[in-house]
Amino acid sequence: LKVNMTSDTFIEDADAWRDDFWSIIRQRPDVKFWLLTKRPERILKCLPDDWGDGYENVMLNITCENQD
Repeated sequence: LKVNMTSDTFIEDADAWRDDFWSIIRQRPDVKFWLLTKRPERILKCLPDDWGDGYENVMLNITCENQD
């Protein structure tokens, strides 16, 4: 089971619910969470305090595009 394949976890609109999201991730080590973002500059600011070297069930994915 993979979760969160099409939303941007680090968008500002997610700030209000992101702590709840991290809590769910910690409760479900049996689920792989793919965190997608076009905002890599926000990742460090938005990681939970207990992130350390990361969670075993979380994969960070960064996409980019050229608006030219």
